[in-house]
Amino acid sequence: MTGEQDGYNAPNATTATRTDTPLRDIPQSIQVIPNQVIRDQGVNRLQDAVRNNAPGVSQYFGQNQAFVIRGFRQDFNLRNGFRTSSAIAPFDVDLANIERIEVLRGPASVLFGQLQPGGVI
Repeated sequence: MTGEQDGYNAPNATTATRTDTPLRDIPQSIQVIPNQVIRDQGVNRLQDAVRNNAPGVSQYFGQNQAFVIRGFRQDFNLRNGFRTSSAIAPFDVDLANIERIEVLRGPASVLFGQLQPGGVI
């Protein structure tokens, strides 16, 4: 198996289809950051993990902290498919027990409800 590493290879994603589907079968743009990458980089904040590993995602430092995905400000994230509380800033996520971070870019993110069409984390 040339080019594959066990810890960094993420063959499946659950974000776009809400089922455990191989990435090669999903037509959306999904970036999966596995736990092994988070541990190897020594990051403990969501913004650091996303900034280092998800191209096209930046930080917005206005009145509220948020992520900007494809030009749209995303004020909240999803955790296990459910919206995080609006009282908690999207950056305030403890990565101690996170298995993986999935970033879905593009209009497919509206499948999760009232989200911006730029994407969702």
